[in-house]
Amino acid sequence: KELNKVHNPVLGWIYVYSSLSLIVTAIFAFLLLIVPLTSPLTARRPIDEISQNDILYHVYVDQSCRIDNMILSITDIIYDTDHSLHILYKTYSASIFIDSWNFPYIGTITDENQNEYYSNEMSINTIFVEYHDRIIQNFPEDSSFVTISYDRYNRNYEFHIDLLTDQSQISAENIQNYTGTNYRNEYSYE
Repeated sequence: KELNKVHNPVLGWIYVYSSLSLIVTAIFAFLLLIVPLTSPLTARRPIDEISQNDILYHVYVDQSCRIDNMILSITDIIYDTDHSLHILYKTYSASIFIDSWNFPYIGTITDENQNEYYSNEMSINTIFVEYHDRIIQNFPEDSSFVTISYDRYNRNYEFHIDLLTDQSQISAENIQNYTGTNYRNEYSYE
């Protein structure tokens, strides 16, 4: 009691509580900052949801375009045993600030006979990248290419993706930084 009169214990308790609150804040900062930064590395992408046994053919595509501050990159075309064509693509911001807009509508999808197809979408969002799977049901297996055309709000592009050979091209207006190649792997199933 005499020692408490000389040395006020309140300062000691303030030190203990501030140390504990600093530790709790550091743990929350780790969970809120570090874990989301690593989520693109651990997230399951839509391509992971397609069973290898169900794939009839897989076209590896490397076609991209830039729209405002967003990069749209088509990565894969997969045709499965359900006669569904999967157009797998990702979108991400081209600037250091995360200011890109959501891009759920990839465009009008047609085959070589100009038949237009409607699609469903599955997407997985991470902090920096959005992965998308456009699923077109009852797409003809013998189609030789697919065209994706987009023309909205003074933004337009057109991808031509060859489904049979390793030739692909893109024609676009107001698009920068395009690069593209593709190749196809055939799968056999039982």
